[in-house]
Amino acid sequence: MDLLPPAVTAYLPPHDGYLPKWLFLVAIISTANSVQSYRSLDYARQLYASSSPSSPSPANPLSARTFGTWTFLSAVVRAYAAYHITQPVAYDLALWTYGIALAHFVSEWLVFGSARLQGRFVAPLVVASSTLAWMVTQRGCSRNDCHGNGMLCSAGYCFSVISTVMSSTLFQPTQQE
Repeated sequence: MDLLPPAVTAYLPPHDGYLPKWLFLVAIISTANSVQSYRSLDYARQLYASSSPSSPSPANPLSARTFGTWTFLSAVVRAYAAYHITQPVAYDLALWTYGIALAHFVSEWLVFGSARLQGRFVAPLVVASSTLAWMVTQRGCSRNDCHGNGMLCSAGYCFSVISTVMSSTLFQPTQQE
């Protein structure tokens, strides 16, 4: 039994499983956050509340618009991946958007002190970390094995995928001319 009418489901990603639908949902929410970042400083100020409750938020109009632009770019990549989940390049680009987002939010919290682990800051941190973990466990699985029914890859396979990605992208020797 479908919960949504066919007129709505016709626009959802055509792939089975929850991951494509989740990516699409997060893309829609991210787009709304982007619009909010352009319209007002409120969202950015609530998201980036200084580590000291008595200090003002470090957010300003330029940082809010930059955050909105970056968030919209991530939303576009994630929406594209939702519709092309079986394409490795689209999948990996979406995965990277969550990794970059997680690194950004953790660094603002723990390194720069421009955010506190409370309020509006918690949701993007949870979404970025949980979706990154979900996508890493699903990466490289065949459509029927993982993407199709939401099953997780075996831990050994996922470790080898992570190792391969890390070694091929991060530790690539540079060419000397």
